[in-house]
Amino acid sequence: MELNKLTSIYAGNLYPRIWVGVAWGALLAYCLFSGMKYSENILLLQALGGWSPMDWVAHQLLPDNFNLDFPSGIAAYRMSLVMQMYALLGNLGVNVEAVVPWAIHFEIVFLGIGAALLFRSVVPQAPHVVMAIFAVLVVEGSARNMELARFGGAFYQGLYYNIADGLRLLGLAAIFRGRITIAALLLALGFTVHPVMAGMACLFAAPYIVLSFRKVVFRRWLRAGAVFLGVAGGWVLLNIQSAEVVVGGIPADEWLGLVRMFTYHWFPVDIGVFTRFHERYILPLLCLVSLAAFYLPRVVAGRAERLGIAWGMCLLVILTCAGVLISEYSSEPFLVKLALHRASDMLILVSLLIVVAGLTEEVVSGQFIEAALAGALLLSPLVNVPAPFPVVATMAFLGIHAVRAYVNGEGARVLLALGGVAVLFLVVYVYFLYGVPKILAYLGSTTPGYFGLPLNWEVAFVFLLAGMVRWVWGRVMLPQGVMRSALTLTLLGVLLYFSVASVERKSFMPNESKVLASDYLAVQRWAHVNTEPSSLFMVDPTIYYGWRDFSQRSSLGNLREWLHTSWLYDSRPAAYQEGIKRFREFGIDIEPYRKIRPSIDGYHRLSDDLRRIFYLKDSDWFEQLSQRYGIGYLVLQKKFATRELQFDKAFENPNFVVYRLGE
Repeated sequence: MELNKLTSIYAGNLYPRIWVGVAWGALLAYCLFSGMKYSENILLLQALGGWSPMDWVAHQLLPDNFNLDFPSGIAAYRMSLVMQMYALLGNLGVNVEAVVPWAIHFEIVFLGIGAALLFRSVVPQAPHVVMAIFAVLVVEGSARNMELARFGGAFYQGLYYNIADGLRLLGLAAIFRGRITIAALLLALGFTVHPVMAGMACLFAAPYIVLSFRKVVFRRWLRAGAVFLGVAGGWVLLNIQSAEVVVGGIPADEWLGLVRMFTYHWFPVDIGVFTRFHERYILPLLCLVSLAAFYLPRVVAGRAERLGIAWGMCLLVILTCAGVLISEYSSEPFLVKLALHRASDMLILVSLLIVVAGLTEEVVSGQFIEAALAGALLLSPLVNVPAPFPVVATMAFLGIHAVRAYVNGEGARVLLALGGVAVLFLVVYVYFLYGVPKILAYLGSTTPGYFGLPLNWEVAFVFLLAGMVRWVWGRVMLPQGVMRSALTLTLLGVLLYFSVASVERKSFMPNESKVLASDYLAVQRWAHVNTEPSSLFMVDPTIYYGWRDFSQRSSLGNLREWLHTSWLYDSRPAAYQEGIKRFREFGIDIEPYRKIRPSIDGYHRLSDDLRRIFYLKDSDWFEQLSQRYGIGYLVLQKKFATRELQFDKAFENPNFVVYRLGE
């Protein structure tokens, strides 16, 4: 009797709870580990990279320190609630430097929880371990690097992107659970953090909301609408000025020309996501979406959910295509600023959720070959870097399923599988027709987007062996549930192993870079302690963007600030004109660089030439510049300095020297 009772408790209650605990424990442990690694060198990264919460807070609390400062564009942070929270903490006397590492831990855990709850809301029948697999892939970020705007994943610096991401995932989870008021609040809060990211989620959710409208009492919709409009609308009206989204006094052709040259995200065609980088972006994106279309009817249970997700994905595809066309052909800066092709990121998240659920089931219960290919595809974001979901494996996988579906008389599955194969074949054929890839060069490790890396196929072989073991296990009449659980747990373990390795790789900072950043941080801290708050510094104009974060001192600006970020968001003609003026001090004709294609290569060449010219300047040139702008100090990198200047050295360390000019 006692034994039967114990068996009943184990089977009915304890066993599921153990798996739930394993899943959540593994996810949280991975998130905390990631937080530790990404926060390890965060102050050094922000010392060089700038645009940190410390810089933003210093501008809010110490405006007199920046009376001579050339605008960096960081004022746009005011439109995000997260950055306003940093300012509030600073006003309360909290040391923001100490907060940033904790903020990184929080944003990673928050994103992981949001991904996990969305998965449970869309695919509640899947094991919790599969939920953890999806959430880990979202947090790790490599699967999101195919996003056409190239913002990518795993950008953890204590800013607002991942908070906005987590809020929209939680909002979507609440929608699929029927908690529309909570969903409205979460998505509205997302608007206060990052309006465009929240808007993509709302667009995706719109078809499902329409399909399920009659299932919810009308007054609940009214309440949800009031909450959303009250929070999101109020924030938008309060923070977004008309100057933020128009050109203002800057000529549209000039605005577009410079922005195209300096932007890594807004012009995907020019950058090459469809040509020289097609293996990293458009090709794996098409593979992922093809797999998601195939698995959607199998993974998502409810009819409204299936249709809502399908139509939502279609809207995201349309918006992505519109964004690409706008970026290439529009002459309206407002539309270009929206970067609508960022909808591809939301498309990736939804597609990845469906694909993870489908491929995991394939690994633990599918046929030999399908299980092997499913395992390789599932882990490809981690082992087939930088091109997840290689096209040959994807086409083979869908092709096998098409044959099996035809044999079983499943017409709909045949069409879905063959449709994916046909799309991928057509795209690859067009690329080869126009000579983008060279077939002989593409037979090996140099072409992960087509044939995959050797490690990817080694993973496939491991899962092939696992499928054989599962077949033998079934033949000797042992419990299948035990084998399924073992395979699922093994899959999670392998995924965590490669994810941890990925975090180690992404967060690694070479010793040379660490020494350089440490020395630059030391210069900033010296300036903060030993110079007047009103001092103006001229720093090597090819260091982007660090200086103000720890020095709390004004900067003459740098190349990207003069010709790009100072007026990119608020379109102030005064900043644009002053930036052009300061750039012209170097006597460089920008027109030849603007003709280079892709445009971003023109910026890189200009940056290199500006550095060379800057370090060739003599003492007289710097003296005259100091008199015109009131520069007090000059900061140089020793490794580029070609001559000794005739000024007193105020500070020096192995990588930097600071000259006193006007004080």
